[in-house]
This record gives sequence, structure tokens and C-alpha cells, in this order.
Amino acid sequence: EDVARRMLQGTWAFTPLMFLPLMLLPYMIAYLRLSALWVLPLAFIWLSYLHNIKMRRDRANALKLASDPATLGAIMKHLPAWFYDSDVERSAWMTAVLQKMWAAVSGMTEKIVMTYVQPVLDTYRPSIINHLEIVKCRLGTLAPTVTGVRFVETPEDVVRLDVHISYAGNPDIVLAVGYKGLPLILELSEVQFRGKIRIELNPLMPDIPGFGAITATFMEEPYLDFSFKVASLDVMAVGAPAMNVADIVTNIIKENVLKGFLLYPAQLVIPMIEDVDLERLRNPAPIGILSVSVLSARNLRIADIRSSDPYVQIKYGLNQEWETKVKRSTLNPVWNEEFQLKVYAIDQPVLFKVLDHDLVGKNDDLGDYSLRIDDLPPMKAVDLDLALCHTTQGTLQVRLLYHPVQRPEEKTEDHAVSEDLAALEEELATGSLWADADVHDKEEGKGEGEETSTGAVEGARGGQRGILTVEGLQLTGYTSKDTFWGGSKVFIRLALGTSVVRTVPERTPCQDPAFLDQFTFNIDDRVRGTSLDVTIIENRALGPAKFLGRASINLSTFTRRPGKTEADWPVYLKGKVVHVHIRAYFSPLMSQEAS
Repeated sequence: EDVARRMLQGTWAFTPLMFLPLMLLPYMIAYLRLSALWVLPLAFIWLSYLHNIKMRRDRANALKLASDPATLGAIMKHLPAWFYDSDVERSAWMTAVLQKMWAAVSGMTEKIVMTYVQPVLDTYRPSIINHLEIVKCRLGTLAPTVTGVRFVETPEDVVRLDVHISYAGNPDIVLAVGYKGLPLILELSEVQFRGKIRIELNPLMPDIPGFGAITATFMEEPYLDFSFKVASLDVMAVGAPAMNVADIVTNIIKENVLKGFLLYPAQLVIPMIEDVDLERLRNPAPIGILSVSVLSARNLRIADIRSSDPYVQIKYGLNQEWETKVKRSTLNPVWNEEFQLKVYAIDQPVLFKVLDHDLVGKNDDLGDYSLRIDDLPPMKAVDLDLALCHTTQGTLQVRLLYHPVQRPEEKTEDHAVSEDLAALEEELATGSLWADADVHDKEEGKGEGEETSTGAVEGARGGQRGILTVEGLQLTGYTSKDTFWGGSKVFIRLALGTSVVRTVPERTPCQDPAFLDQFTFNIDDRVRGTSLDVTIIENRALGPAKFLGRASINLSTFTRRPGKTEADWPVYLKGKVVHVHIRAYFSPLMSQEAS
């Protein structure tokens, strides 16, 4: 839109000076001693001439706009999906049905939001806000418009639909923010939404209602915009951005609720029967690894005075974002950098974005390109020369290699786990682990700090390449209470090689806290023979974080054979032994022969 506005600044228009000949026309006819009847024909000829000039100029501007990639990209976002995608069907009937059912659907929304969205707000609420609650959630009287529906073919026993929705309604959503005693009441207004929702009926079964659960997620980041009002006063711009309450709540909703909760592979799951594996539906396992080598770029546009400082940003799904190094003052940069992306759906797009790095202000766009993994042959490296979109020039050279994983049957590795557990129990019985933990606690009681190996389980080096999924984390036998100085938060940190992740902190007081997080690790030559370090840490209201305990589990425990490994691992914690429950799935990469 900004590009179109700049291009139209030179649009031809009538000015007072152009009417000067019409004002002088009677004097000219009188000077030439012509009849007064000549005034109208000559005036008509002059006006026709001006009109033709304007038509030619407008036609040139229209052609210029139609050939501009940035303008076309902005226009395509507002067109229905069936206009530019032949696989998407028009669905006026679904919009009509939704409008008819909207009153009932709007009534059910508040219960769904309270059940699934409110816990997410509680989890991601920043410490400076004591209270964040959804007081009311009604979707109003205006139903969204379904702009297209696509049935997705899949070998799995599920029904999968991609529904394109556009919404600009009048919802009645009220939030209480601040402190419980004196909360600030915020009302959402001017809500606009546009995106593609993937809906699955999974799993299919012969009994009524025919499927076990309904799942909903976004395959691509949707567009969402809204503002807040307090007593009909727009408060979005009140106060500094960093301290503006409305701005803080907006970031929580957009970044944590919308992206972190509903961007694939995260899914909203509504069970229809009791016997459904909700955890596996909420957190699907990766189906492969995409190796991305960013090689170089050519003929990029000039974003600074004489050149650009380009770098490449790669985005895929939820929390997978990578960046190359910045190359200074060049339009033909060479990177040769490699990244590993965990693939959850082959039809989920990978976005390559070339940016110009600026020390001050927002980085300039140099173009982007989006591709789907199902366009790539498995187990075969492909060199691509990507013509950048939304820019006037530039290409990006990448090398892609997609490794699908095998889908083994789940089975618990009881024998492998029992050997490693026996080793830990022996160290606990002899006291060596207790002594090491005491020293470690004294050295690092002031924070997380650097770690030493305690309770490591020795095992054989080796194992296949693949993906290790860790979930179902729970501390059994652990109890935490609020202190005089306020509450604390306990969390678990997992480290494997250079990959370090952490669970969402569980607020105290709590007993046997369970963590719903799911983590995935790439298993390759760089981490073989290492250990999965499980560290328990407590964040206190005042003072630094405190190390509580740690266990190191040899990686081969999980990667000896494909499938599921589930056990309780002992950890020395606060003078006693507690157990960390871990459920892990190892999926090896598919071999060339199997592919």
C-alpha cells in the first residue's frame, strides 16, 4: 500500500492553470473577429484533449502498479483464496451456515476460551502484572466470512480441511488486568482477523460421533489486529510502549496465545470422547528434518546509499527461526551456512526473507520467498535459485535436503532403562552422587551458572541419526511452598549438546508439578555419546535462581532402538531423592533404501 501511494503521487490531475485557455478563449475569438458560436466547439476540443492526456497517464500508472511485486502481494492478501489457488473451493454455503449458527456458536465460545485460553494467559503472564483474566468473551452478531475451503489428501486416518476465514466483527471481549484488588478493565475493539485454519477430525472411528477429537491450528502466521478501550477511551497509545499495559497484553495475546498456542505444531484439541490421547494430538511428533544450506544471493537491490548489508532470515512453523551472519556492503553476498529444521507438516511453508541490516531503525526488506517441503524429493539434495518476491530484483541460492523419519511402533525400552536406572541407584546408595550434588549446590547456589557432571550414566557410543522427542516431564516427590518473601517458580532445563531448552515455570505452592511442554532434539554425529542433562531450577521472587539438582542420562538410553522410552529418573534434591518422569520417543531418519 505504501509502494502504491508513492507511485501514485505523480498522478496527473486538473489544475487551475489548465483552465486558463478556456478563460482566454472569448478574447481570442473577439480578437480574430470570429463568430461567438466557435466558443463551445473550441472549448470542447480543449477539454477532450485534457481528458485524453489524463486517461493515458492513468493507464500508465495502472500498468505500473499491476507489474509491481510489492503491490501485487498486498492485493493478493485481500483476495479470496479460491482466486489464486485452484485447489481451494468457493464456499458461500459454509458462510451462510455459519451465519445461521453464529448465535449458538458465540454462546459456546466463552466456555471454550475459559477452558483452553485462560490457562495460557496464566502461564505467560509477566511478573509485573499480578492479574490477567478473561471476564467476558462473546463473538458478537457478525459472523466471519469463509473465503475458501480445501480438502487435504493424507494417508493418515483423519479428515483434514484448510478453511480460509476473514473476520471483522463486533465481539464483546473484556479483560481484567493489573492487581486482583484493583484491576484495570480493558475492552477489545476493532478486531480484525484473517488466516487459514486447519481443522482435523482425528482419529476416525466406527462409533458415534465418528471421530475422537477436533483439532484446530494455523499452518501460517495469521493476521490479527485490535485495540483496547477503557470507558470508550482508546488506550493503545497511552504511556511509553514498554510500560503501556495495553501494549503488554497485546504482545501476550499475539505472541504467546495466538502463535505459541495455535501455530502448528501446537494445536487446540477439543475431545469428543474420553479415551483420546490428548497429549499426542496437542503435540504431534516431527516427521522429518530439513537441512537448509544458505549459499549466496545475487543482484540484490540497494537499500543504503550505495549498497546493502544483507542477511537471511528463515522461518518455519512455531519457534523455528534462524538467521545468517550479516555481510557488509555487498549486493552479491556469500554465506554457505547450514541449518536444521524439524519438519512437522510437508505442506507447511518455509519462509526465506532477505533483509538489510541497519544500526538504527527497522531493517529493510530485500525480498522473500516461500516454498513447501512437499515440492522437494526426499533424501536428495536440491540446489534452487529462488527469484525473490515483493522486490524489483534479486535471487537467493539455497541447497535443501529433506530427511523423512521412520514411523516405528511405540514400545517401552524396559531393559535399556533398567540398566541405566540401576547405575543411578547404585551411585545414590554409595553416596557418590550425593557428595557431588552437595559440592555442586554450594558452588552454584547463587544461580544456574556453569554445570559439572553429576550422576552421569556411562553407556556405549553410537545410535542412529533421527529426532528425539521429550515430553511428560513431572517431578514426583517434590513439594514447594510460598515463603515470606513471596512465591517461586520451579522449572526443568534440558541440555543436549549445544541445545538448551526449559519448561514453562510452574508457580508455587505446588506438589508433584507436571509440565506440559514438549521438546525435540536433532540426533546427529555432534551429540552422539553425550548425555541428556536434566536440571531442576527454582526461580525465586527475590534473589537469583537456585540450582536444586540434576541427573545426566546417557543419550544411548533413548536411541538404542526406535520407539518410546518412559521411566522415572532419581535426582538428589534438597537432601532427599525425588524422581523426574520422562517420556521420550526416538524416530530414526529414513534410509536411502527405505525411501
